[in-house]
Amino acid sequence: MRSLVAVCVVAGAVWAKPVETYVVTAPTIEILDPSGSVQRGNVEQALAAVQSDLVACRATGWNSDALAWVVIDWHGKVTRTEIAVAKPDAERCIGKALDRLVVPAAQARATFVVRLRPEREVVTDIKDLGSAGSGKTPPASASVHVDLGPITVGAEFADPERVRTIVRRHAETLKGCYAVGVDHGAGSTNHVTLKLAIATTGAVVGAQVAATSSPREMVDCYRREAAKFSFPPPSKAATVEIEQRPGLAF
Repeated sequence: MRSLVAVCVVAGAVWAKPVETYVVTAPTIEILDPSGSVQRGNVEQALAAVQSDLVACRATGWNSDALAWVVIDWHGKVTRTEIAVAKPDAERCIGKALDRLVVPAAQARATFVVRLRPEREVVTDIKDLGSAGSGKTPPASASVHVDLGPITVGAEFADPERVRTIVRRHAETLKGCYAVGVDHGAGSTNHVTLKLAIATTGAVVGAQVAATSSPREMVDCYRREAAKFSFPPPSKAATVEIEQRPGLAF
């Protein structure tokens, strides 16, 4: 879950006070599907839809990795789950959350194994993107390994794939901002989600940075660079969510 927070002014620029929350990540997804119809992206999309249910399982005392074995039918609906986790209450809660999964475009019965991990996340709401100044983004460090993960595009866009293509063109810039975070103590396993608010003109008018760790320098970099994005005009105000996760270099 991500919460909007109050904005504070620092030295003529605008930053929000970070708020700590939690997110459930899936560092390992192994798909056992001979037909090849179920892809990692399908499973990630299904897990994103039950993210709030999984996060709620922390109330059972869940604080360590959980291994889940999931069987789906050709509609993508779950027919069987087995959960390996230390706490029985957490096992029941995670099982109920995963029972709600619907894997899109499955078209075949399949089994997948996923490792679920509850992690702290710091959410920063960014305002007044246009006032970020003209600072230059430092080049991305070759030693920083990060993947550009799922790009979630609002239904208000007529051509979602065109929006994703625009985001991918900024992949190196986004990697540079991720590297800024690493340079300022974020750690090389930082998970970052950048959620952009898009006006009907296609301009970026607001954003949130949600990350395991979010140094101010990193947030400012995303804030400055996001203001330069230009998307095709949506039918009404829309959002684009961009995920970065530790992995291979772009």
